[in-house]
Amino acid sequence: MPVKERLATLFILVGPGGVGKNALMTEILKRSDKLKQLATATTRAPRTGERDGIHHLFVTVSEFRQMIEDDELLEYQEVHPGKFYGVPRRVIKEAIQNRQDLIADIEFKGAEILQQQFPDNSITIFIAPPSVDALQQRMVDRQDSIQDIQDRLNRMSIEMLYAPRCDYIIVNDHFDTALAELNDIIQLERGEIAALTTPLHQVSYIAHITFKQGDKILKITEQPYLPCPIKQGDTPYDAVTRCIANYLKQPVNNDQLRYAHPAGLLPVEMMLHQRQYQITYHFLYELPSTFEPLNGLEWSS
Repeated sequence: MPVKERLATLFILVGPGGVGKNALMTEILKRSDKLKQLATATTRAPRTGERDGIHHLFVTVSEFRQMIEDDELLEYQEVHPGKFYGVPRRVIKEAIQNRQDLIADIEFKGAEILQQQFPDNSITIFIAPPSVDALQQRMVDRQDSIQDIQDRLNRMSIEMLYAPRCDYIIVNDHFDTALAELNDIIQLERGEIAALTTPLHQVSYIAHITFKQGDKILKITEQPYLPCPIKQGDTPYDAVTRCIANYLKQPVNNDQLRYAHPAGLLPVEMMLHQRQYQITYHFLYELPSTFEPLNGLEWSS
């Protein structure tokens, strides 16, 4: 893989809360004196060992709002109620001018903005859980509250939509292996190695599209959904829209499309088998009452 010529590289770790992004970043920083953590602004309280100006810029909510008003932030998000995170514009620009590589744990919407504003300097690395159950158990083990766990799982469904858009995906099933993979990616992108020494998981993405008309579900070749493969670099919504249009031979009404599981479960599933990893997204498409099944297809209740 050819290495891009960059003044500096911003390695952006993206993924659900509780997946281990911060732990991986902390360990990787111990391995390289050439890499520094991007000090994002945040209104949350410092964690044990965190230093102001090194790990984050710890500010009050009122100070954060002033930074927004003064246009000091490239992007900002309210990740959880009352907890704001943002990327100071000055920090990125100074790092590029000084040829200083940075690593950051950034919410996915912020990662998209950084990719757009610094396309030649950004490498996005999605840290994925092996399964929903494994992610939930990690949060239980670290004694997160029941409400925090539920909030994170709900948010995880949205965050997982960003996985196909990232440059790399690391499945954090075993921490030491994930750390070795992250180290390899950083060395590869810096031109320090010619190829990855630790093979990454083989990742595939697919959407299951359920066609509904009220309480009825359209049966498609004996299964209640239309499978829709998703390519790396694509968005699940774009892929699903194309699949529906190609199947129905008509334009898609986005108001009728929902990212949701037909049984009311979380709309995303992850399955890990050895080094094979699949992410399945569930979508519902509500058909108008005038729609008639094509090619002898049937409704099932």
